[in-house]
Amino acid sequence: MGRITVVNHVSLDGVMQAPGRPDEDLRGGFAHVASRTLTEGSWSNTTILTGDAAGAVGTLKQSENVTIFGSGELIRSLIGHGLIDAWMLLIHPRVLGSGQRLFAADGAPAMLRLTDSVTTTTGVVIATYADGDA
Repeated sequence: MGRITVVNHVSLDGVMQAPGRPDEDLRGGFAHVASRTLTEGSWSNTTILTGDAAGAVGTLKQSENVTIFGSGELIRSLIGHGLIDAWMLLIHPRVLGSGQRLFAADGAPAMLRLTDSVTTTTGVVIATYADGDA
């Protein structure tokens, strides 16, 4: 059985879109991270999944370790299906107030367990969490 790990940058208030500064990323939906139209991958170790994303990732998890960088919509879908095993969050010392959030306001509750943390000289906290139910 594989594991799904999310690696993501967020602001203190949970905004994942442009955690460094409000004008850093003005794209809506992070269309270049996960794709609904990609049919061929040019990156090493790329697996093209079709159909329902959460179902396809759940099937892939049966035999592979998966790391997801960015892609809030995909991450929120996987949260709802209980598929994420670990989180590495780079928490930037910024409060942005608006932008795409990592955790949806109407999302499923989750209990996470801190397994490691370090703070950089710029104040970014790199926190690693495991699923609290595991």
